[in-house]
Amino acid sequence: MPIRTMRLPADTDVVANLLPAAFQYPENPEWSLTRDEAQAIVDMMRSAKRLGFLLVPLALVSSSLRDAFGGFIWEEDGKPVGLVNVSRLGMGGTWTIGNVAVLPAYRRRGLARLLVEAAIARARERGGKNVVLDVIAGNVPAYELYRRLGFEHFNTSTELEYTRAEAPQTPALPSGYHANRLPLFDWRQTFALTSRITPAPVQRFRPVDAAELKVPLPLRIPFRLVVALSGSHPEKAAVVADSPREVAGLITYEARRRGVNQCELFLDPAHAAIGPYLVARTLQSVRAVSPRGAIQVSIPTWEQPLLDAALAVGFEQRLEMHSLGMVL
Repeated sequence: MPIRTMRLPADTDVVANLLPAAFQYPENPEWSLTRDEAQAIVDMMRSAKRLGFLLVPLALVSSSLRDAFGGFIWEEDGKPVGLVNVSRLGMGGTWTIGNVAVLPAYRRRGLARLLVEAAIARARERGGKNVVLDVIAGNVPAYELYRRLGFEHFNTSTELEYTRAEAPQTPALPSGYHANRLPLFDWRQTFALTSRITPAPVQRFRPVDAAELKVPLPLRIPFRLVVALSGSHPEKAAVVADSPREVAGLITYEARRRGVNQCELFLDPAHAAIGPYLVARTLQSVRAVSPRGAIQVSIPTWEQPLLDAALAVGFEQRLEMHSLGMVL
């Protein structure tokens, strides 16, 4: 069979070499991986390979670790030509399919469909309740493939990028709010906010699940080591309203000395006034570690105040992503 189970860390070189080559679209260059994005993949895979001595024995005793690093590889002409990743999100019931990648010379032959079908079967076999994936808006062939497989469109997000060397000054928080730095593995604040603000149609396919947000103990050590070896600097912070006392906004970012910097922001629309603070503080913090690397963030369309705040300080729209889900 040309399709086989991905074996990590043994297949880290396959992933590091295949993804940058597969995610190239000469007819739509804005879809292609940037140099920084490709570098981030290479750095992460190299770190995972160096930690093989730890990941392999941990995976033998931890189902959560095994489910976090799954996937399939398609081999043809004596080489890997396609792959897909499928992993459980934390210890919850949602699985995510990512990196549906096929080398350009092997496209339009049904390989992507077979890889995605294998990923769905994996999630179902492991007791998954639902599975989600993202596709670039405008990639009609991929979007229609997923629809034919039974996925339903439940969300659209705007992918933004900040490339300026200087970050804007962080404004003072409005009266009645204060900011707290959070432990890296804190999940309660994220659960409190996202369970309150995520729309019901989104939660049908991407439910807010405490089990997903809790990072299992066996994953914490390898996560910290991968982060350290790849040169990343993750941080997490919350903005809390004093009355009523509730989490109003969250910041999570992973700054890198080289490669792309990833951020995740959440804002309760009822507290739209803190949007400029969330965005500016994130940019200031990332630029302290990464003076020149691109800063990326994905914001769903229902978070309009947050999107407006990001655009106002110099983020530029790269593309839109459609999120599709399937109840298993």
